[in-house]
Amino acid sequence: MPELIWGVVLGVGAWVLVGTSSRSGLVARIAPYLRDVSPVARRESRPRGVIDFLGALTPHPIASARAWWRNRPTATRKRVDEEIATFLDRASIVLGAGVSVHAMWERLGRNPAGVLGEEAATISREVSAGVSLDDAYATSDARLAHDGWSRFLGQLSASRRHGTPIADIVRSIAVEERSAAGRRLIELASARETVMLLPLVFVILPMTVLVAVFPGVVALGSLPV
Repeated sequence: MPELIWGVVLGVGAWVLVGTSSRSGLVARIAPYLRDVSPVARRESRPRGVIDFLGALTPHPIASARAWWRNRPTATRKRVDEEIATFLDRASIVLGAGVSVHAMWERLGRNPAGVLGEEAATISREVSAGVSLDDAYATSDARLAHDGWSRFLGQLSASRRHGTPIADIVRSIAVEERSAAGRRLIELASARETVMLLPLVFVILPMTVLVAVFPGVVALGSLPV
């Protein structure tokens, strides 16, 4: 209860202070602590405020171009999206047969087909030349820059360090990539469906209405009044 009384008293006091003081006097006392009130600043404040507001709304062109270039769907990325589920299935079968990781790269890269087959052949050649698996994985990850491929290489590295079986993990990654491919296909179909509505609404439908209505209009115009 005392806190409520003190709150009411302070509120009434602040209201009386503001109400009895002129607005111009309050502005003159408070404004110097908030912003520059010199005549030059007053003349420049309005255009500068508009420019700052527009600058905050407008994205930086270089940053926008860099983000678009980094996130663009490249041809290599599209091919990796198409191939990775099948490649991971083959890798899980080879690893499930008890083959080592190095022998897996050799087998998958023996007859390279597609981007990932060539990548497997490249990793096999680098490892045979004396490059460590971690370095070969890092180079391959930088070349493709694909999330599923990066996760696959990371699981291979973790399995080699900890000595855990990898075949089941690779198989689960293949299932996830296949599900992601299905989602991408549905999204692509939805986008194509929206694009197909444009000629339907703006070309086919107006022509259908015109063909259906025009003979009636002509017939009505030819009737005697």
